[in-house]
Amino acid sequence: MHRYSVKEIAFLEKKIKGRSIAELTELFNRRFGLVQTEAAIHYTVYSRGFSNGLPSTHKYSAREIRFLEKMLPGRTYIETAKLFNEHFGLRLKHSKIRSACHNRGITNGRDCRFQPGQEAWNAGLKGWSPAGTEKTRFKPGHVPPNYQPVGTERINTDGYVDVKIADPRTWKGKHLILWEKANGPVPKGCVIIFADGNRRNVKLKNLLMVSRAELAVMNHCGLIYDRPEFTRTGKLIADIKIEISNRKRRSKHGK
Repeated sequence: MHRYSVKEIAFLEKKIKGRSIAELTELFNRRFGLVQTEAAIHYTVYSRGFSNGLPSTHKYSAREIRFLEKMLPGRTYIETAKLFNEHFGLRLKHSKIRSACHNRGITNGRDCRFQPGQEAWNAGLKGWSPAGTEKTRFKPGHVPPNYQPVGTERINTDGYVDVKIADPRTWKGKHLILWEKANGPVPKGCVIIFADGNRRNVKLKNLLMVSRAELAVMNHCGLIYDRPEFTRTGKLIADIKIEISNRKRRSKHGK
């Protein structure tokens, strides 16, 4: 990444007025013998609050619109943009030309959609591949070098221990497997948390089932601790807070 000197920054600040980024980049590279890209110059000047004072959008004249209406039919937007810029001495991107035409209902007459009854180029070529690729194809029974057998454990991006339970890529939390083996499926609306807050400590005595409502209160009030007995007490406190809230709501509605 190029580190701009004080002299280079001063040059950019002085020369940007009334110039496009493309023009400024050309001047800068010619002056300092560099090959900076337009994107790099754009980031440099605007991150320092320099402005070229030019309008952010091009206002098309009636003459320019007539030119587009005449030149676009039968041509791509890239071809039209090149002709347009050469004719009017501008440097508009083809995406700008496309937007200008679309907003004014000017089309090139091309319809790239599949037409009714049109056959795709690869119809009937199921399993086809170019000649010469045979050497690089996987052979029957090939096992990828990164294959992990069922039973493999990993740490996922959230810090939980996962276990691979089926091929090709089916994984499940180890704590869920352990809990369900001892207690059955986790009821809907409930989750399994770690009583000591350590997601790597996957032991049955360290697992605690709570409702999502309880978990929300425990997280909000900081009732999950690094000591299991404190967290279990925190669950009871969450239950009390939820019940108080429910009673207040019932009382407010006269129930």
